[in-house]
Amino acid sequence: MQIAKNLKVFNGIKAVCMIFATWGMTFYFAWFSIISNMTDVDNMRKTIGFNIVSAAIYTVPIFFFCSGFLQTYSF
Repeated sequence: MQIAKNLKVFNGIKAVCMIFATWGMTFYFAWFSIISNMTDVDNMRKTIGFNIVSAAIYTVPIFFFCSGFLQTYSF
């Protein structure tokens, strides 16, 4: 039962990944569908915020790993 107490950190990682991925996908939807001025798009690419949000795609595999790990080792 000691292992089950230590696995609670995966629930937190999973929640953070889910929120970050949802935020990133919402940003991508707005970026690709609403913004039509290419000058604004080029200016946005140069910001640090855009680089952080563009990394949201890589949190989805972490989310799936945590979900599978919790499913395998839950008792």
